[in-house]
Amino acid sequence: MVELAVHEKTLEKLEAIAQREHRSVEAVIESLVEFYETAPEHTPRPNAVVDPLDAYIGSLDTDLTDLSTTVRETMTEYYRKKYGNPD
Repeated sequence: MVELAVHEKTLEKLEAIAQREHRSVEAVIESLVEFYETAPEHTPRPNAVVDPLDAYIGSLDTDLTDLSTTVRETMTEYYRKKYGNPD
């Protein structure tokens, strides 16, 4: 067995959970470790820093990889519809 140092507030929370569930603090910690080992990677973790770019990545996946081509084609189509120019 090894000693584990935690902040006092964290220990109070662990003790409250243990008391509420009629278990030992060790059992609560074991279940937390088991949760982290078995949870899928996309499961939000408490207090985890979420990178907003993670949700953005892949949102623009298309066959076109050059943004200037996409903008040029979009603007050409816009003005073609607006002014009726064939080109």
